Amino acid sequence: MAWKKGDDGKYVRTVRCSYCYELGHNRSTCPELKKYIDKLRKENGDHTYSVADYDRMKKKRSNRSCSYCKDKGHNARTCPVLKNDVDTEYNINKVYRAIVYEHIKAVGLGIGALVKVNHYMTKGYQREEVLGFVEQIIWDRIRSHHNGYGWRSPHAFVASMQKESYTGDREEVLSVPFHPSIHGHYSYDNERYEILNPSDHINPPSGWFELEDIPDIDKQLAHSLKNEGRHYVVARHEAFEAQHVSEKE
Repeated sequence: MAWKKGDDGKYVRTVRCSYCYELGHNRSTCPELKKYIDKLRKENGDHTYSVADYDRMKKKRSNRSCSYCKDKGHNARTCPVLKNDVDTEYNINKVYRAIVYEHIKAVGLGIGALVKVNHYMTKGYQREEVLGFVEQIIWDRIRSHHNGYGWRSPHAFVASMQKESYTGDREEVLSVPFHPSIHGHYSYDNERYEILNPSDHINPPSGWFELEDIPDIDKQLAHSLKNEGRHYVVARHEAFEAQHVSEKE
């Protein structure tokens, strides 16, 4: 591996060709090596060692399977199916954020909102109902899919509590409040807290709706989808599409 400077001035990892030593491709895709092999093939046929070795390398490359879509001829880094799924996931995240924003605005979970946290564990290891005020929203935590469903609902609302917790601090981080389009049918956090006095101080940063606050969003989504596995990705995307088509109707 090697490093090269991108258009944005940042250095990114890339490959160096073992044949021409240029950055950005490897030996199997090297244009200079292809020119050399084409010249040998024209002069000597297919039976020289270099030509035969090159053909074996290309055949091996064409027979390998992508770890994401399982098709042959490419890997996950160049997979067109993964690229399409990343685009779909990007749009899902945009829809998700729009829904979350409208929901928290409707319930009033803004800066200064008074909340009551149920089963708050105090310093004496007692479960109590304790009041607190929302003092911060960690906007970049609000995203789907990996932390947007069920018990994995994103925890992004920092409340300053009236009592110290069992860890000795007064900070409690609350999740996105329950909504069927966000969580499905149930969320564990649905019963964790109540909003007693709402606030309309809800101002996401510039570019938040377009996910501009998340560096390398495409890479993050691709990594997440590969870890999830395409079988589950397809099922989730189909369920999302069916849900939101029915909501529009």
